[in-house]
Formats: sequence, C-alpha cells, structure tokens
Amino acid sequence: MQSELMVAALACSSSANYNAFVTRYKNELTNYGKTMQDLFKRVHGGNAFSQINSFVTRVANEASLKMAQNSHFCEDAGQMFETLLQSGTSGGMAALDTSRNRYRCMPITGFAASNCAMEANTASAEPDKR
Repeated sequence: MQSELMVAALACSSSANYNAFVTRYKNELTNYGKTMQDLFKRVHGGNAFSQINSFVTRVANEASLKMAQNSHFCEDAGQMFETLLQSGTSGGMAALDTSRNRYRCMPITGFAASNCAMEANTASAEPDKR
C-alpha cells in the first residue's frame, strides 16, 4: 500500500497527502519495515539486503504498472488517502490493506511461486545458505 501511495504522490500531485499519511502512520510503517527486514534476514540470511531491495522494487513497479493500466488510479488513490487520513485510529491502515488484499499473491521469498500466499512462503521457505 505504501508503494502505491508513493506512486500516487508523484503521479497525482498528492505529495501533501502522502506526507500526512507517513506522519500519521509512522509507527506502523516503522514496525512493518522492521518485520519485513526480520523476515528477509531469517529467510535469506546474508543475502537479505539485496532480496529486500528486489522485493521493494518489484512492489513499486507493480504499483506503477497499476497506475498505467487504471484510468481512475488518481481518483482511487485520493479515496485511499481520504480513508486513511480520516480514520480514527492508526489501525485504519491495516484494516484498509487487509480489505484490499493487494499483494497477497506476490511471493516475497522466491520460494513456492505456485503457492504465493505470504504465510505459505514463509512457512515452507528454507533460509539461504549464502
């Protein structure tokens, strides 16, 4: 979701909304980032840094592609910003992301590509020995 909103900030002149989103959800974004780093370290060992960079790039590219394919991207992003910024609690981010189920089938570990739900990948993945 953050990558999609970042693309919206640039492509839809929504920098003020993106900055407000980052400020409001700073703690959640930091916690999600730490959780993702821990997962990649566990799964990829010494190769975690390059793997996480590849994943983040892939997510950003998907967000850019979505923008290119959706003539209502900026409108949709505006509604997302509005929902997130009007939410009474910071938990609104998790609720919106879960309801949208965006990247549910994007493998994050490079394993089990045919079964790409995050839980399946992390449960069955073996750490890199590199």
